[in-house]
Amino acid sequence: MTDRYVYCNGRTPEATSGVGAGKQHSSGSVMKPQSVTNRHMNWLIHALYSRKHFVQCGKLIDRQLGICYDKEYLYYMKGLLLREENNATEATHCFQQAIALNRKEPENYKELAKTLYSMGKFKNALEVFLKAETLLERPDHEIYHHIGELYYKNFGQPKAGRGEAKEYLKQAITCGKHVASYKILAEIYIEEGDSIKAIEMIESCLQITQDDVALMTQIGILYLKINEYQRAFEKLLDATATDSKHTNAL
Repeated sequence: MTDRYVYCNGRTPEATSGVGAGKQHSSGSVMKPQSVTNRHMNWLIHALYSRKHFVQCGKLIDRQLGICYDKEYLYYMKGLLLREENNATEATHCFQQAIALNRKEPENYKELAKTLYSMGKFKNALEVFLKAETLLERPDHEIYHHIGELYYKNFGQPKAGRGEAKEYLKQAITCGKHVASYKILAEIYIEEGDSIKAIEMIESCLQITQDDVALMTQIGILYLKINEYQRAFEKLLDATATDSKHTNAL
C-alpha cells in the first residue's frame, strides 16, 4: 500500500518526497491514501488528521464511508481518529474492519495492536504485533520496540523473555535513535550485571534527551560501579546543575 500514494497535486511519491515527509502524525507514521476510488478525498482526510482537525476529519470519513466502495483506508483513519478521542473500543472495531478488507497491510495490524496495548490487553497486542511483523516489507521501529517491550514484561510464550526482548530492541535501535528502546535495553543490561553495556545505552539516550536528570543520575551511579569516579562525578554534577532540586544525584 505504501508504494501507491497519491497526493492532492497528483504527483507520485518520488516527485513529492519532501511533501510526504511532512505529513506524519507525531505518534508515528500514518498510512497515506492509496491510488484507489477514494483518491479524490483521501488526501484531504489525511491532511485534516495530520493537522489535528479531528471534527472535520471525522465528518468527512463518515461521509465517504456512505458513498465509497473501497473503505480500507477510511476505516484505518477512523480508527486513528477514535483512538485520539479515547474511544479505543470503537477504534479496534475500525482497525478490524480495515484488516478484513486487506489482510496483507502491516499498518492495519500495527495500529490495532497499539490500540490493544493502550487498553492493557498486552497478550493480545503481542499476538497482533507478531502478525504485523510477518507482513513487513521494510523495518519498523514501533513493531520491534513493542514486541521487545512485551517480551521483556513476560507477556510472550514461556520460552520467550529477556533474550528475545533484547534481540527485538536491538532491531528497534537499528531503525534510528529511540529513547524508549535504549532505556529498556539499559534496564536489561543492568539486570544482567553488564554495567558497561548499560552505560552505552544510557549515553545514547542522553544524546537525544540531554536534560534528563534521572538518566544522568543513573549513569553516574553506573560509572561508580565500574570505578570511573571522574565520569561519575561529571554526570552527577550535570544532574544537579540541570535540576538543583534533584537530590538523588547528591
